[in-house]
Amino acid sequence: MQKISNLFLLIAVLAFAGCEKEISRPDDNYDPTLIDFQNPTVGQTNYYLGYTGQCGNVILTGDTLVLRIAEIKSDSLFFEEDFTPGSNSARLEPLKFGAKWSKDMLEMAPETRQSSSLFYFYGSDSLRLTQSPVKTLKQENCLVWDGSLTFTGDYIGKVDQFKVGVSTFKDKKIVSCVPVIFGLDGYLVYDRHNLYTSFTSSLSTCCGAPPPTNPNVQAFALLTAK
Repeated sequence: MQKISNLFLLIAVLAFAGCEKEISRPDDNYDPTLIDFQNPTVGQTNYYLGYTGQCGNVILTGDTLVLRIAEIKSDSLFFEEDFTPGSNSARLEPLKFGAKWSKDMLEMAPETRQSSSLFYFYGSDSLRLTQSPVKTLKQENCLVWDGSLTFTGDYIGKVDQFKVGVSTFKDKKIVSCVPVIFGLDGYLVYDRHNLYTSFTSSLSTCCGAPPPTNPNVQAFALLTAK
């Protein structure tokens, strides 16, 4: 009960930080048992708060994305991805998809990734859960840097801290969009147990509009009761 009270207190603080934008909350039956890729069970659920804006001015969208383990069969996990009632991006039906799973790897088909709000930009077939990072990277001005260059390519980095809105995730692995998509920097921040944020930053524009001064950011950040 204390965890649930802390969860709703955190949501209230985030709502205030997001210019008092209304946030769709988890329902009264919320179970704060997060997904654990090392010990998955049916019903484990992640809630992610949505963010949008430009680098340096990112606010809450009012969306809460839900990722739930719906079924486990042998070497596969089956997920449901949806939004809580009242979210601006609410779907008519949840997205249902499977992924080949082991404690070392989560592997998704391309059509699955393209439909997912969390994984759509990550062009690698697999998220390597236990493989060690090969470089230490740094987040600065919304982007992640590999020395003097922004982080791209099919390798695993480590980031001491990654900030999204008011959330900070420390000592996590990070992968970038693969292959490199022109005008888009995308990151998944995770560890062997869970996915903490899906984050994209872009200077691209539509319909002949001039490029923005600061990158446009779209992100989801894991909501925890801790």
